[in-house]
Amino acid sequence: MLRWLERHPEIDTVVLSSLLTQYLDDSKYELQRTRSGERLRGGPAMRAALLDDMTATVKRLRAMGKRVMVVAPPPSAPFDIAGCLERRQARRWTIGATPGCVIDEADDAHRRAAEHRFVADLAKSDARLPVLRFEPLLCDGTTCQVERDGVPLYRDQGHLSHEGSRLLMPAVMSELLGERQIALARGPRQQNR
Repeated sequence: MLRWLERHPEIDTVVLSSLLTQYLDDSKYELQRTRSGERLRGGPAMRAALLDDMTATVKRLRAMGKRVMVVAPPPSAPFDIAGCLERRQARRWTIGATPGCVIDEADDAHRRAAEHRFVADLAKSDARLPVLRFEPLLCDGTTCQVERDGVPLYRDQGHLSHEGSRLLMPAVMSELLGERQIALARGPRQQNR
């Protein structure tokens, strides 16, 4: 991918995005370097390797003259949000979901503590790297929205739907254009109040 980007100077902005779980959840995954075959296991080692690799990737992209931003994973739920909304709309029972199919913000913070910690570490490692977090756009300190104006924002438990992405795209574009918004602050949400 990096070689391809070198050959395409017309691409001036690169957006890096991942759910990060596969890199940080040492209970299910281990990291293996493609070329050397080196294997890493354990949260701290995996987090350090990911931070080193992301930092190196950002440096290489900037050396090509690219502008780089990171989109952090959106809040997620331990249930299929879109399925829950569909069942609710059809007036069917929803089992295992929260009332209203919303995301419990405290539960999300607990389940994805490693991802939240990594995103914070990445933002601290490079003050010039814009990191878009969805929590300020979607969450109120207790719950996170899963639909807006009747439009489902999620297609499953943690991926934004096409429609949800389109609704949230103005915030991403504002960051790319250098405009500041509360949702695009680099610090924790508490600093934005």
